[in-house]
Amino acid sequence: MAKQQPNIILGCASFGSPEDPTTKTHTPAQAALLFDVLTSYGHTTIDTSRRYPPTKPGTSEEVIGGTLSSTENASLTSKLVIDTKVLSAPGCHKPENIAKSIADSLNALGVSSVHTIYLHFPDRTQPLTNPISALSHAVSNGQAQQWGISNYTLDDVRAILSWCKEHGWIPPAVFQGEYNPLNRAAEIPVQEARLRRLVQESQQKVRQETEFDNCTVARKCKAQYKK
Repeated sequence: MAKQQPNIILGCASFGSPEDPTTKTHTPAQAALLFDVLTSYGHTTIDTSRRYPPTKPGTSEEVIGGTLSSTENASLTSKLVIDTKVLSAPGCHKPENIAKSIADSLNALGVSSVHTIYLHFPDRTQPLTNPISALSHAVSNGQAQQWGISNYTLDDVRAILSWCKEHGWIPPAVFQGEYNPLNRAAEIPVQEARLRRLVQESQQKVRQETEFDNCTVARKCKAQYKK
């Protein structure tokens, strides 16, 4: 049985204005070359953000949008799947700011909808319900096929799923975190959660066995009493 190959996603944090020193891909033509290589290997997803690159935010999406709008790249760009992220600095997760971030992203990309819109980072100045309801609404109104979360904690994920269930909101479909052989910090809360679950399961098993033993003793006492 053939092994399933991992899906490779092209990150576009280094796309954008040459005025930002972190960028390497500055024009639609340069971007098209990278997209051509990506799709030639059977991969189609590109990942950007409204905050890319750091000092010239939004220009990554503009470079991608320029590539998508070029008639020369029509056969190439029709294969691409686009993911982006909303701005997530303090205050950015107010509902009206999220709506503007999404609208600006779609305008820069030159599309009416993307595959995934992510919450890039938590905005701790805002109630968690604000971005959840806003992203659920974005999926409902067709601005994205799904929404996701990036750089959130395990406790955040639990809270988000709980709020979605309680309010009937569309839950996130994907989690994007920083995890690699050099950065395995994400394993710690997962391991702690597993340990807590194992402890709870062990305690429940002990309670069940205790209840069973008590019932057995009670039946024996009852039988001896009848004798």
